[in-house]
Amino acid sequence: MGIHLPVGSRFRMAGLVAAVFVIGIIVGISFYPLLTNPSNSSNATTPAVQSLVSQSAVVLNTNSTFSIKISSVALDQVDSPTGYSDYIVSVDAYYMGGGSWQLNTSNFHLTTNELSVYNATSISAERNTLTNTVLVSGQRVIGEVAFAVLNGQKPTKLQYYTDPSSVLVETDSIPEISSWVSLVQGAIANYVNPTTSNLTVMASIVNSTQYFYSTDVIVVKMTISYEKVGDDPSSITAKMIEEQDPGFTLVSITPPVPINIPGNNQRVSITLTISPPRSSYAGGIHIGIGLTD
Repeated sequence: MGIHLPVGSRFRMAGLVAAVFVIGIIVGISFYPLLTNPSNSSNATTPAVQSLVSQSAVVLNTNSTFSIKISSVALDQVDSPTGYSDYIVSVDAYYMGGGSWQLNTSNFHLTTNELSVYNATSISAERNTLTNTVLVSGQRVIGEVAFAVLNGQKPTKLQYYTDPSSVLVETDSIPEISSWVSLVQGAIANYVNPTTSNLTVMASIVNSTQYFYSTDVIVVKMTISYEKVGDDPSSITAKMIEEQDPGFTLVSITPPVPINIPGNNQRVSITLTISPPRSSYAGGIHIGIGLTD
């Protein structure tokens, strides 16, 4: 037995079916590009999400309350750990704000071109070490902070923070290396004299440090004494004095050669000024002296 609907009900039912059909077409058109376009797949959106997360993970202070600048960089390889080089950066820290800045050098961190992060350390070659201090508004402090960096890596950014997700201040303006550190532990004098052995030659470094930057000058005080015995000549002459180690430069000799050394055992003092090499050197420096009758 069939079911008979009134004419009005049949028209309403047909309209409802048509509406559902139209909505289905619209939804299908909307989702079709998402299903067919590979760039909108879940795998393709992952890098964008990761990038967004990494950018939002670091919060920088942007009101210029804190400032750090690097004025120079020195490289020390003479007593750094095996496989590492010590970078000594001269930092200018400035504060302009209310209250104070509790500056702690352990909060400095150095990032390299390989995205390795190194904590500040302490080394013997530092001369003006940046110490923990308190800065009030308008105050600045300048000092050195050192980092032991794996060989082959290059510093790209200096940051100050207690939590890596919230960086207080940073700088990516890092100068090229301007000086190298050498460890010079003493001076050794070598002489050639074919006529007598009655000579006493002594050499010593008068600087108050064993660590020298390539921009420094090493001052060597040398004394030569000669005692005439028997048929020895009445005096001898230092005709040549030179620095024998590669990279070092003998800048001046006072008094200049030739220098007469009398045979009465009188000590003659000679002062040498020497420039260290543009590399890290460790060891003694060797002074060659050419003596003749």
